[in-house]
Amino acid sequence: MSKGTEIILGLGILAGIAYLIRPAKAQPYISTASYTIIGNNGIIQAINGKTGNIDFSGNDATTVITDAINNLPEGRWIAGSTFKPLVAINGFFTVRSIDLASMMTLQIIGGLKLADNTNGNLLNVPGDVEVFGGVLNGNKTNNINSDIIHIEGWGLNYIHNIKIEDAALNGVNVVNSGGMGRIEDLIIIDSNQNNLSIQNTNDWHITGVDMGRSGKAGIYLNNTGSDNINEIFVWESGEEGILLNNADGLRFSTIRSDFNGHEGIKLINCDQTQLSNVSLINNSTKGAYYAMLTRGGWNMVIDNYMIYKYSGSNQINQISHDELNIVIGNGWIQT
Repeated sequence: MSKGTEIILGLGILAGIAYLIRPAKAQPYISTASYTIIGNNGIIQAINGKTGNIDFSGNDATTVITDAINNLPEGRWIAGSTFKPLVAINGFFTVRSIDLASMMTLQIIGGLKLADNTNGNLLNVPGDVEVFGGVLNGNKTNNINSDIIHIEGWGLNYIHNIKIEDAALNGVNVVNSGGMGRIEDLIIIDSNQNNLSIQNTNDWHITGVDMGRSGKAGIYLNNTGSDNINEIFVWESGEEGILLNNADGLRFSTIRSDFNGHEGIKLINCDQTQLSNVSLINNSTKGAYYAMLTRGGWNMVIDNYMIYKYSGSNQINQISHDELNIVIGNGWIQT
């Protein structure tokens, strides 16, 4: 029976009047997405959510997805509009670099993997974009110079509820991005460089990120300020768990940084930064490093911390600091 068919021919009674119940006319596929991308026997299709038509198709997922993005409704550009049309990717596809458009939403129901030898970013994200769902794989064995999500542009971006793995460079890389942004509920693992990198931008809110096994830092912030970072678990980074450089006015809360190669947290020239509810466990697995190291900067507060190491660790079990006006509050250090 076709989608939309309500009932076959029959006889009904309503208020004593006999009437024929005829087959309902089959309705077109209707979706809240402007386009839904599916695979159909090896052919990639972009289904128009309004008409149900297959507007674009072919055997190259990158081309079909790009065509759908480039043909999103133009009504979102009306002044004051908050309309962000949705492209839903339903399935698992191998793609080259995909450029998203401003004022759009991308939902991944399945996953995207970067094709061999692309050597570009999996998703290039401008301003005013939401991306959520699914798995993004950077295929780092067969790529170089590739971030998985690369954000660069003006406007509010919202990245959430994604598993991000195997980046040749960074899992998420935010650079030169004006306006506020939100990153929530991510798993980021196995990036060759940093799992999460934010540079030359301000006012990002990061909550609920679990990240491990990066080649360098788990989180790297450089030349940024007024960021709020909460409920973070960083583990087995090749170097620092969290590295902050010239990052001012930050608010860190409920942070756990474990088994990282160098410091659990390292701060360089960070002014007016607050860290609270911090747990640093058995860091400095690749040499003798402090649990937390700060150099330069002024007016910092470190409160409610726990520093712990297992016997035999090289970790120097203390907070090292040389900046002005540091306040170290309640804490516990295992010796």
